[in-house]
Amino acid sequence: MPNKKERGFNLLELVIVITVIGILVTLALPPYNRSKEQVLGKEAQSNLRLILAAEKTYRMEYGTYWPPSSFNFDIEEINNNLKLFLTNTNWWWIITGGGSTFTALVQRLGVGGYKDCEYTINEAGTETKHATCP
Repeated sequence: MPNKKERGFNLLELVIVITVIGILVTLALPPYNRSKEQVLGKEAQSNLRLILAAEKTYRMEYGTYWPPSSFNFDIEEINNNLKLFLTNTNWWWIITGGGSTFTALVQRLGVGGYKDCEYTINEAGTETKHATCP
């Protein structure tokens, strides 16, 4: 019988392939993280515009912006009073207001370079963005 040669990978070939894959992943992660944060930032800005529209509707109904005094950061109260469906998975929501003005602030939850990222909007529709945001 002819001698069959076994086919397969030796240990050196596997180590080289794993090393190359590791290098490619290392090069791909920073752009991926930045893109992900940009998408989350767009989500926050979009939700702030929804809050602006909901606040205007609330003022037409009740004659004042919500919350009627001081500030509120309870996501359930924000959703109930402004008839929204915001989540605090990625962002921390704070609305200050009462009377004829309000400001909605959203801060990034988590760790990393973008944890200090925050966006704001006020009753005039003026939006601001913290310098650490992508």
